[in-house]
Amino acid sequence: LKNKLTLLREQKRSIKNEIDNFLLTAIKSKVILKDEKLKLYNARKNIGRIPQTAFLGEAISGLARKNLELWNLEDEARRKDVSLNYIGGIKRKIDLCNQQRNDYIDQIDELLAKKIITKIEKK
Repeated sequence: LKNKLTLLREQKRSIKNEIDNFLLTAIKSKVILKDEKLKLYNARKNIGRIPQTAFLGEAISGLARKNLELWNLEDEARRKDVSLNYIGGIKRKIDLCNQQRNDYIDQIDELLAKKIITKIEKK
């Protein structure tokens, strides 16, 4: 357990440094903050079905919740004791969850871009 906690602390430090370095690079305008992708495989009615927020922390929390939901659905889809019909229903839920996850990522990109542009304009 002690080794796992040490590893977890190291991973936390590493990801924090990675985020900090990314933000510093973005503020210097050396990174593309938003890369639009054309996603033709998702039904239009399923796009943007997440709560809108002006707060980066709320969007990141939404993404974290959606990731957990997606992982749970993926675990459910691996069950061997249920019918293929049931698995098909879970797959549909995974598709919607993935779309919402992508929507949160897009929202985070937008909010982050606004914050960085504001920071650049203040210089």
